[in-house]
Amino acid sequence: MHKMKLPAGLVVIFVAIQLFFSNAAFPQDHGFKIITYNVWQGYLDGTHPRFPCYASGEERKKEIYNWLKEQDADVVVFQELIDYPAEKLQKESASWGHHDAVVMRENGMTIGITSRYPIRVREIVTEGMHHGLIYCQINGVDIVATHLWPRFDEKILEEVQIAGKRVNESLSRGTPVIVLGDFNAFSPQDDPFIDSATVKIYRDRWKWKLENGRPSYRVIRELLDHGMKDLCTQFEKNNAARHSRYDFIFASSGLAEKCTDATHYQDEELLKLSDHFPVSATFDLDGPRFSFGVIADIQYADAEKSGKRDYRNALDKLEICMNGFNRHDLAFTVTLGDMIDRDYSGFDKTLPILGRSKVPVYNVIGNHDFAVEDQFKKQVKGRLQNKKGYFDFQVDSFLFVVLDGTDLSTFGHKKGSRQYELAVSMQKALAEAGGNNAYSWNGGIGSAQLRWLGKKLQQAAEANLHVILFCHWPLLPENGTQLWNNREVLSLIDRYDNVIAWISGHHHAGGYLESENIHHLTIKGMVEARSETSCGIMDVYDNKLVLRGYGDQPGYSLEF
Repeated sequence: MHKMKLPAGLVVIFVAIQLFFSNAAFPQDHGFKIITYNVWQGYLDGTHPRFPCYASGEERKKEIYNWLKEQDADVVVFQELIDYPAEKLQKESASWGHHDAVVMRENGMTIGITSRYPIRVREIVTEGMHHGLIYCQINGVDIVATHLWPRFDEKILEEVQIAGKRVNESLSRGTPVIVLGDFNAFSPQDDPFIDSATVKIYRDRWKWKLENGRPSYRVIRELLDHGMKDLCTQFEKNNAARHSRYDFIFASSGLAEKCTDATHYQDEELLKLSDHFPVSATFDLDGPRFSFGVIADIQYADAEKSGKRDYRNALDKLEICMNGFNRHDLAFTVTLGDMIDRDYSGFDKTLPILGRSKVPVYNVIGNHDFAVEDQFKKQVKGRLQNKKGYFDFQVDSFLFVVLDGTDLSTFGHKKGSRQYELAVSMQKALAEAGGNNAYSWNGGIGSAQLRWLGKKLQQAAEANLHVILFCHWPLLPENGTQLWNNREVLSLIDRYDNVIAWISGHHHAGGYLESENIHHLTIKGMVEARSETSCGIMDVYDNKLVLRGYGDQPGYSLEF
């Protein structure tokens, strides 16, 4: 693994996507649900000539969004959005749990995608197409979202071939692929259900060309010939609607085998919302090797709200988080420091909630954990079952290292002690050198702990173990919240190719940066959560970490 050196002061910003949590449920482990929905002319006011849509476009949109909240899908694809910037779609999609959004174009009629997971856009295609397509990857699955030309002629055949080309690209890489959207075409598999009245409508009203008195099936057959599977036909339901089905979800054969449900909805209430019915498919994807929970900066106190910090309600947020964690098969949970904001008695409230965890809970020490009465300072680490402040443990072929950034600090030691005086000197030297992190609420890692860490990293390298490091303080970016001696720690961990990630709290806004092939991930502070909670479940795979964020916490996919 080649490592590039980080220039002094360089900050690389990764735009994370917040993933909304609802009290309704944490999504089921490894389930992946996707919906495609043509919403009819960007929520236009008025009624459709053949369908009783609401007169108010805003009312239609509201009802569609309410329906999407109930579905708890991981990905939603829209057709016929009009003049919809990605920022607008991203803001609105928060209501059903998505904060990542892309659009094909921001002006005119467009396709939009929202997701619980980060969206990696491979390509946006509009040339040679009446509408176009978005070719992207979400949660390890390639997705081709399209809206084809609304007539049967040579143009629609050319457009479906453009989509087919992207299918071939995905399959050549060995990547599972989904093709979905409004195809404006019928499937040969639906031929027995297509009656003369349907044929007459499309022949006379829409001027579609017929082949042997039937709708042409060549558009959909093009995808079937690429080995794509029409998922709704795998399930015996809603056959009555197959006479007018032209919205589809297709999947490559291996992925289709993992489809646990597919539905072409036919609810009469949905008919009031658009001239198209939505379609959904749910997959049981391959799970990770194991998963663990992450929580940062609970910072409970029996105190009034101050700014963004809602101290008392932190307990409710923690309850919601732990209830969600207990519904998952986790290996452990880690709290990343600042369990309380002040007062030793705060531990009497937070620790019992954490104590209901079905798996071990490992506690990192933070600065606010020492914001207690002087007589209790020596008891803090023991109360958090972390007497030394740093330790390690192994799960599978991964070594997890908990580090103590209070080792060098003014708050973690008695005034006048050697460690206290060393911390005062270090902070003063940082301030004189113009360090933006020369604050008393920051800390550092001492020399003895660094020597211990070096030995652990060397042993892990010799044993072919991957290493994930936990600390309350980040190392990067250098925004003023980083460890006092972050550069010294970086120079140590950057020597080892088996170090995957440094996961921290402290900076309540959270963030992400990759340097030297190490992922520096800062988890958002629960105390400032605007929604019901803020936490995450990290899924550990052979070649990536996938953080499923809940509430205010962004989700990430971190490859290694």
